[in-house]
Amino acid sequence: MSTPEHDASDTLDPNEPARADAPAVDEDLQLAATTDVPVLISGDPAASLELACELHRRGAPSNPAVVLIDCRHHAAAARLAPAIAEPLRGSRPGRKAVLLLEVHALREDAQALLEERLELSLLHRRDTGFRAIASSSVPLFDRVTEGRFRERLYYFLNMIHIVVPPPAEG
Repeated sequence: MSTPEHDASDTLDPNEPARADAPAVDEDLQLAATTDVPVLISGDPAASLELACELHRRGAPSNPAVVLIDCRHHAAAARLAPAIAEPLRGSRPGRKAVLLLEVHALREDAQALLEERLELSLLHRRDTGFRAIASSSVPLFDRVTEGRFRERLYYFLNMIHIVVPPPAEG
């Protein structure tokens, strides 16, 4: 049985991060852009950041407000609280995007706060004023089974799960 010939344009450059070029990832991004639910992006951190920004651009072109929080940083919990605080009455309409990089590293107290705010949004249908877009370079469910990540928060963030394919090996 012969294998089909591949054009050079069909292969990914191993030096480039995985991006929305892959058709399945692009379809997932398009679907996620049509909703306001949280999104979890798994895979390479640089590619995940690029996809998170692209998702926000596609979903909220008129609302450029973005808060970027690197959960590995010691001040992540302090930055998270105001980013997901209750919107002020009379504040500008629109939802900001809160991009949570490497969410698996978020401290327990910050996980509890984020879980509480997402519960208000998802289960009680209250406008929280933000949309969570989280990324993790480690399998987040493994952290749940190890007791290092809150299970409810995992399910709240995993409403739409986009898996970044690893770069093709050359």
